[in-house]
Amino acid sequence: MEDSKKDLMTNVIWFELLHTQFWELYLCDYSGYSKSIIKYFNFFILAISAFGAALPGVFNYIHVDTNYTGIIYFIVFCLMMLTQIMTLMQKEILPNENNYLDMVKLVNMYLDYLNDVENLWIELTTNGISGSEAEQKYYELRKKVQPIEELKCLSMIKPKKKIKHRVEHDAYVRLHRRFGSEIPKEEEHNKTFITKIWNRIFN
Repeated sequence: MEDSKKDLMTNVIWFELLHTQFWELYLCDYSGYSKSIIKYFNFFILAISAFGAALPGVFNYIHVDTNYTGIIYFIVFCLMMLTQIMTLMQKEILPNENNYLDMVKLVNMYLDYLNDVENLWIELTTNGISGSEAEQKYYELRKKVQPIEELKCLSMIKPKKKIKHRVEHDAYVRLHRRFGSEIPKEEEHNKTFITKIWNRIFN
């Protein structure tokens, strides 16, 4: 009975280890991705605003026919409206600075939790504790997850396939280097450039 419980807890704790490693890596990548998106979006808004503000002066400088003055100012008005709409959309669809700071905080929380899960995994796999002791320690440790999940739900983290597939492979590789675990065949297969293109076209 104890042996079966130990086998079960080995699987449970391994999954928790893989899951935690994945999210620690995913959030690192996602926070960098979010920062880049915010930067490019702000640059685009700034470019549109500058273009709209400069347009009347440019047309005056090159002496455009006054018949087109109304059209020019209509274009400027449309550009200014577009800028305002995009600024409002930014607050709704893009993470803001507070969301970014929350994600950085989440990475640190996951790192702390990962250290605890790794320690439990090592204790269990080196026969330092029994299956029953592992079960008790695991569910005590799981109490740390609730504040992490609450913050994750509030941080506007959206699934990104491009990041997810890369991070899944990286999580297996990191655990392989630390603990000598196997990398699944599909992860080995999907890491080549040709198979990525094949899967994108035919899957």
